[in-house]
Amino acid sequence: MGYDYGVSNTCADSHVAPGHKLGQAIISKYPIVAQYFDLFSNPRLEVVHDGAVLESHDKGLTTCVIHLLQGIDLTVQTLQMFPLRKMGVELGSAQARQILRPIQQTMLKRTGMPLLLQGDFNINRGLLAADLPDLFEVPGMAEIPQEAATNTRGRAYDHIIFAGLRPLAPCVVVEEVLTDHFPLITEFELDN
Repeated sequence: MGYDYGVSNTCADSHVAPGHKLGQAIISKYPIVAQYFDLFSNPRLEVVHDGAVLESHDKGLTTCVIHLLQGIDLTVQTLQMFPLRKMGVELGSAQARQILRPIQQTMLKRTGMPLLLQGDFNINRGLLAADLPDLFEVPGMAEIPQEAATNTRGRAYDHIIFAGLRPLAPCVVVEEVLTDHFPLITEFELDN
């Protein structure tokens, strides 16, 4: 496919496939000049589902700095957040805010401009600003509204946030996949 550069990180043993890991990756046609992985603080949530105790697994943020052109680097971040709804935590509650505030601070600590942040936020809303207000206080931070389901269960958990970029084509959800999430595809151009 012409993607010569990449980075992947794992953060926990898989609860779906024993012997495997949970993680995320970023692939790029352009050189990755820096990479970081930040583990989120696990709130150690537990819930009983069908007689079994489910525990929150470690999650994190992968950040890469990608060299696009002379003097222009793009910060790309991907993440998977804790499934608050599944763990019985209501969005907008004091408990949700307590969990989401340090996650936002982790995202902001490595935010360069221009920025592309995407991933499985595990928040089933069209827009994330109400749940991640600290993130959207950054000047120029915007989001592509997510109106379609992004997973096979009909929820819009996956989102694209950006700054210093201009979306050219609307987000497209491709439904012919072998995973439980659909890819989100959007073209951008650099602002100015």
